[in-house]
Amino acid sequence: MQHSTSFIHRCVCTALFATLALSALPIFGQEEPADDKGERLIETADGIDQRLVDSENELKALQAAITAEKAPLNAELRELEEQLAEIQREFDKLSREAAIRSLEEEKLKSTIKDREKAAGFVANRFDEYIREFEAGLHIAELQRYEQTLDAAKLVMENRDLAARDRFDVQARVLIASLDRLEELRGGVSYQGSAIDGAGVLGQRGASVAGTFVQFGPYAVFSDTTGELQGFVVQPLGALLPEVVPFNMPEDNAAVKQLAETGRGSLPFDATLGEALVIEQAETGTLLDEIKLGGPVMYPILGLAGLAFLVALYKFLAIIFTPSPSRRKLAGLITAVSQRDSAKAREVAQAMRGPSGRMLQAGADHMYAPRELIEEVMYEKVLVAKLRVQRMLPFIAICAAAAPLLGLLGTVTGIINTFEMMQLSGGADMENVSGGISEALITTKFGLIVAIPTLLLHVFLSRMARRVVDQMEKAGIAFINAIMKMPPAEEDASPAAAAPPPAPQDDTPPTELPDVQDKDQEQGEPSDANDETVLLEMNEAGEPAKEDKPELVESSTDLR
Repeated sequence: MQHSTSFIHRCVCTALFATLALSALPIFGQEEPADDKGERLIETADGIDQRLVDSENELKALQAAITAEKAPLNAELRELEEQLAEIQREFDKLSREAAIRSLEEEKLKSTIKDREKAAGFVANRFDEYIREFEAGLHIAELQRYEQTLDAAKLVMENRDLAARDRFDVQARVLIASLDRLEELRGGVSYQGSAIDGAGVLGQRGASVAGTFVQFGPYAVFSDTTGELQGFVVQPLGALLPEVVPFNMPEDNAAVKQLAETGRGSLPFDATLGEALVIEQAETGTLLDEIKLGGPVMYPILGLAGLAFLVALYKFLAIIFTPSPSRRKLAGLITAVSQRDSAKAREVAQAMRGPSGRMLQAGADHMYAPRELIEEVMYEKVLVAKLRVQRMLPFIAICAAAAPLLGLLGTVTGIINTFEMMQLSGGADMENVSGGISEALITTKFGLIVAIPTLLLHVFLSRMARRVVDQMEKAGIAFINAIMKMPPAEEDASPAAAAPPPAPQDDTPPTELPDVQDKDQEQGEPSDANDETVLLEMNEAGEPAKEDKPELVESSTDLR
């Protein structure tokens, strides 16, 4: 306040001096009398003093006004400062509360996340428990808990459902499983349907309504008519249980009484029906095994029947194929050696079978060049070869296709087994092994058909080759005789057109081995060169060694 007052005072003084200086300017610009100057100075000083007094009075009035206004302003300032402090305290309080709430929110979010993880874990455990519960049910119990399990499965698939509703449905399965444990401890009976596997009521595989009696994992069945009682087993590829009848009448009566009255004795099998199933499996017929193989068994059996019929036909056709005897073949060789074409044709026509037709064609062209004779005879060999080998490839195809069809049946059977596992919701090793064993039946029958069919093909191919080899041997003998035939004599007479008879001597005709008998004894065709050497005999009965290279060449040309 003192600083402001002194400042005002200085400002007033400065203004007065400035006014005085301005009023004195005309005085210094002109010369006036001394008396006038003094009066003017006195007037100026008086005016300045008066102004100074007025300024001081104004200053005092201003100071009084400032003092009068300062008190309420200070009071207002203090009130505002108090309000500011209150607001600051409120702000600090709200900031602390916001920080605390932020921490609580983060903690709550973390807690919610943990609870969600825990709820997801519990839901997954519930789902797993439901699947294990369904897999552990007896095949007869699936009908009893079908609605509860279906509702639980729908909840498992619907992820948009509220957790509370989901847990309610899953908890029902848990409660039902606990009640089941209590019931199975003392035995329980319930209604349901089963398959008449033995056809006791007339139609095998028909669905029958009745009562199940279960004690632990062991269950028996009695139909509503009281005519069908037996063990309850799970058949492969069926959703309903199958009833295996008891062998003893007293067991049937006991189960019937127990199902009707709820009291009585229960026939118990420690193997849970496995012994009876094994006994029935061992007593199963071939037709039952074929039915277990499925639809692939029919083409396998069809191939087997066709292959064996064709093999039988080919065996009879080859075994009854006639071949020239040793006597007739020796007579033909003798006629050729004597250049007697008429007799050679007569002997060749008397021969039957493909060898006879080949030798007849050679006799018809006996005087033709050697190359032509070989081509004509080789044509007959090719015709006979195609005829005896006809339908043998079909037997080979059957031998190759049968195991492939068996493998196809096995693959489809295993696929069906895994589909049933997926539908049942579990992997029961008993059912899996049973399904795979039934699927392997097709492979078994495929190999049973393929192995003998392959052996028949090899055997018949050997027989067909033997027929062709016999024809080649006879043809080689005929060509060798043609090569040793003496040249014709020149004669101008009409009789010269016919070939002259060969000179007669006392040397017996060449002995020829029985080609057919020798091949049948040894079981395989002998070498053609050995037969050629035996046929190369001169008139003295000695082998013509100098003709051997030519004979080998003839054999090669014929083949």
